Amino acid sequence: MRYIATVMLIIAGFVTAGWAATGDNLTQQPITYDAPNAIVYHPELPANDLARFSPTNIGSGQLPMPLERKPEAPPRIMWGTDVQITGVAIRTPKGVDMQSWTGTPIYTAVCRSISSGSGDTLWVFRSTDNGYTWSPFGYYYSSVVGDRMSSANLVIGTGGNSEIWAGAIYTSGTNHGDLVIGRWNTSGTFLGFNWPRGSGNADTVAQMSMARSNDNAWAATIMFQQTTGAGTDPLINHLTTTDFGTTWVYGPNRSGSHDPHLAFGNAGLAIFTYRSDFTGQGIGLQRSTNNGASWSGSLFITTDPDSSFEPRIALDHVNPIASQVGWIIYRFSYSTSDQDIYYAYTTDGGATWTGYNGLAASTSNELLPDIFCAPESPSNFVRATYETYAGGDHIAYQSASASAPTTWSSPVWISDYTPTGTTPAHPGSNGAGNGCVVYEGVGPTAAWFDYFNFTGVEEGNAKVTPQARLTLGAARPSVLSRSTSIAFSLPKSGSVDLAVYDIAGRKVATLAQGTMSAGSHEVSWNGAKAPAGVYLYRLSFGGTTLTDRMVVVK
Repeated sequence: MRYIATVMLIIAGFVTAGWAATGDNLTQQPITYDAPNAIVYHPELPANDLARFSPTNIGSGQLPMPLERKPEAPPRIMWGTDVQITGVAIRTPKGVDMQSWTGTPIYTAVCRSISSGSGDTLWVFRSTDNGYTWSPFGYYYSSVVGDRMSSANLVIGTGGNSEIWAGAIYTSGTNHGDLVIGRWNTSGTFLGFNWPRGSGNADTVAQMSMARSNDNAWAATIMFQQTTGAGTDPLINHLTTTDFGTTWVYGPNRSGSHDPHLAFGNAGLAIFTYRSDFTGQGIGLQRSTNNGASWSGSLFITTDPDSSFEPRIALDHVNPIASQVGWIIYRFSYSTSDQDIYYAYTTDGGATWTGYNGLAASTSNELLPDIFCAPESPSNFVRATYETYAGGDHIAYQSASASAPTTWSSPVWISDYTPTGTTPAHPGSNGAGNGCVVYEGVGPTAAWFDYFNFTGVEEGNAKVTPQARLTLGAARPSVLSRSTSIAFSLPKSGSVDLAVYDIAGRKVATLAQGTMSAGSHEVSWNGAKAPAGVYLYRLSFGGTTLTDRMVVVK
């Protein structure tokens, strides 16, 4: 039997209340501590305070929304200005993860190592203003010194199931194979733990990848790398649930394999990729067309197991399976001092792939790739990140779209702080639907957030107070060959500038300029004569700038 405890923190002066488990009964105990002052940007609770919350092996916590005490005028976050989410050393591998949906908050999970007083903690942080400020949303931890949590994974439910899941590999004593998931609702109430494999697993799990179906709000799958004993080959195993965690079912495993990564697309498509050890095999994949209930045989996009590593996959969320676009990004090693980023892509739902496409190549090393396709329709932009040593040590970012899967933006160095070289950065989509990145950096050691663009034009909705109803709508259509319409609204009359920019940051057209009245407006742009590619349109009003993008196809 596993005893767990939950904690509700109510910051009012310096007193809060906690719950501790005594057998099967819960007893209330008072807990007194000094509330942290830096509660908005990167609040911390000392390790000794975490240890007080519960004497049980696994504890958990939830933090209410009044903690979000925002400044009156937060700084404008543009490219190159990174926001610290949380400090303290981050557990490797894969110590951070990030998830969001357009129009919703951004969530980040961080596995943090504690120097004394308890084991590791998995924190979930939330931003409700597109990444300007972050507040703690919930956490769970082990009170046993030496216990470890790694491979942070986040899943956000939608529709009829809007839970937030934060999963990790939990290592305690001789048990190295437990998978634990903490569950919260969107209000921050802790709903309990889920143990997909049960507890007390003596085998070793080195990496996990968790994802939720985009078509069935109650379906999710976990892929994990498992070693059953000393001297045995690793294998890829997986568990699937169709009732969001009530029951888990094992699927067929794949022996001699490493580095699993899973993505769900549209209409029930799911694909996981991995690296095989066998001769004549390299980066492989298996696909499902029924939300993970059954899987095809393996298909390989590379054939050299000694040169291809760290595969990551992303799928579009709009097209039907027969025309669904996907990408697998991976590290290709020519030598220990010359490692590049390559990708393969599909335009038929993973049935066939075109591989060995160079994304980032230099005489220095590029490594630790990751990739994410925005779930919002109709943008379908894919974002890729990797660590590069060309000209220093940086996180690099590139993007493409489902309508032009081989047309990538030029790489941009975006990290203000030196990455650790052990934990990959994670690209994502903020609540405004624009690209963003979370990564672990040093100087100081922390989880950092940035959202940006690659043109010099600000990408992302700037901070707007609730009273100022300035909005910029998505282009209709956003993928166009001729004309499109763009709607926007103003909170009051004033001077407006709305313009279109190409991928190099050059102004292509002015759509609106001068004084306009308060209320809703709509303009059109004819892109028939514009070259194919990605375009940004930017609305400036009263010191605030909103930006979105569209794609011209021929």
